[in-house]
Amino acid sequence: MPGLSLWLSPPPSHPLTSALTSLIASLSDELSSTAETNPHFLPHITITSNIPPTIDPEVIVAFAAALFSSSSSTTSTSLDVNLTSVDFGPAYFKKIFFRVERSAGLLYLASKVRHSFVPGYALIPGSAEIWTGNEYDPHLSLVYMADWPLSQETMNRAIDKANLSIATASISSWSGGRIALYETQGSADKWKCLAYRDL
Repeated sequence: MPGLSLWLSPPPSHPLTSALTSLIASLSDELSSTAETNPHFLPHITITSNIPPTIDPEVIVAFAAALFSSSSSTTSTSLDVNLTSVDFGPAYFKKIFFRVERSAGLLYLASKVRHSFVPGYALIPGSAEIWTGNEYDPHLSLVYMADWPLSQETMNRAIDKANLSIATASISSWSGGRIALYETQGSADKWKCLAYRDL
């Protein structure tokens, strides 16, 4: 992914954090091959990528967190995340994933960050809102891998494991969470967190 990426993760103490971390590791290992070892990564929703690495990471996470602070006068929208169903696709970073409900808070966050930090969007009024409405597809990836198509057996097994993970956590949603800025150049196992805020 080019540039820096802003992530939203469940709160560290939330049951989904440990359940999804274990699920990602389990599926990644199970679907690795002798030719390719699938990376482990933390559960997250990418809010946006393409943020220039020249911007101070602390400025970005502070801006994002302030949108939902109790003292914010810009919005009364809460940041709610609801995992819906497991899906599959050909893209490396979106091979097996949870679809995420397009909540008002999530779309508001994506639009504001895109407008403020991704080059070009501040110059064209409404362009960030158009991107959020037409292109932004919030999801929580479970496996990064090249193989495609996946067998029906693999997809069924992934769905069963994902459903069991949600059942173990006894919840499929969270509010708030951790906003973190990641350097996402190169292989996923070398990505690093540059700054974060807990909401």
